[in-house]
Amino acid sequence: MGSRYLTDLADVYRRSGWPVIEVDGWQNRARGSGGYDSGRPNHVMTHHTASGASSDGWPDVNYMTFNHTDAPLCNLYLDRQGNIYVCAGGATNTNGSGHDTCGITNDDSMNSSAIGIEAGNNGVGEQWPDAQQDAYVALCKALCDGYGIGVGRDGFTWSGVQSISRKAEWPDWYPPPAMIARQPYLPRMIAGGPGNPLGARAMYIGGTEYRIHGTNDPSSIGKHISSGCIRMTNDNVIDLYNRVSIGAKVIVLPIQLAHVGQQ
Repeated sequence: MGSRYLTDLADVYRRSGWPVIEVDGWQNRARGSGGYDSGRPNHVMTHHTASGASSDGWPDVNYMTFNHTDAPLCNLYLDRQGNIYVCAGGATNTNGSGHDTCGITNDDSMNSSAIGIEAGNNGVGEQWPDAQQDAYVALCKALCDGYGIGVGRDGFTWSGVQSISRKAEWPDWYPPPAMIARQPYLPRMIAGGPGNPLGARAMYIGGTEYRIHGTNDPSSIGKHISSGCIRMTNDNVIDLYNRVSIGAKVIVLPIQLAHVGQQ
C-alpha cells in the first residue's frame, strides 16, 4: 500500500487565490490501496461528473466522497461556480484504466498515479461556465507548475530515470575532465556567485555529472545549449530547489516523448 498523502493539496491551490473548501478528513482519505507510492502522483486527470446542475456542489461531493461504492472518486472537485473542494489526499478511484503515451505509467494503473479532478458537468454538451473554466486553468497551473529550461545540445542529450543525490546553494563549479578536454581554456574552478554558470542553486542528478541548476545567462533558457545539464533561470531554480528533497525522482524523456508529454 502506498504511504504518500498529499497533505499540502489545499495549500497548493489556495496560493492561486481561488476559493478552497476542505472536506472533513480529506488528508487521510484514499482508495483501498492507500496513499501514493514514492515518486507519484505524476499525472493530473480530469473527468466530468455526468451530473446535472441541481447536484452541483455538496450533493456531488457527498456522493463521490462518501456514498459511492468506490468512494473516494476524486482528489478534487470543481463546481460550476469555480469552487474547489478538496476531497482526498491519497490515491482515488476516478481515473480507471488508460494508456500513458509518455511511457511513465503502466497501463491500467492511473488510479494510483494521478491527481484526480472531477468537474461538475453533465457530459452531453453542457458548456463550462466562465468561472469554472478560469478556476480549472488556475488549478492546473497550481498543480503542474512549469519552468522554462535549457537542455543538452546535439550530441549531449540523454534520457532515463535518476534521483536527486545532493543540493547546493550558490555552488562552486568544477568543469568535469571531459569538458576541459573539449574546452581547455576553461578555468578549473569558479567560486559560487552571480558570475558562476551554475547560478543560484544546483540539484545533482544521481551519480552522473549532470545537474539541474541556475544560470548566469538567462538568454540561454529554452535552447539546446548545455552539455547535458538542465538549466533554469535563477528565480525558477530557487523555487524548484525549495520544493525538492534528496531522493526525488528525475525523469528525463527522449525528445520525441517529451514533445508528446508537454503540458
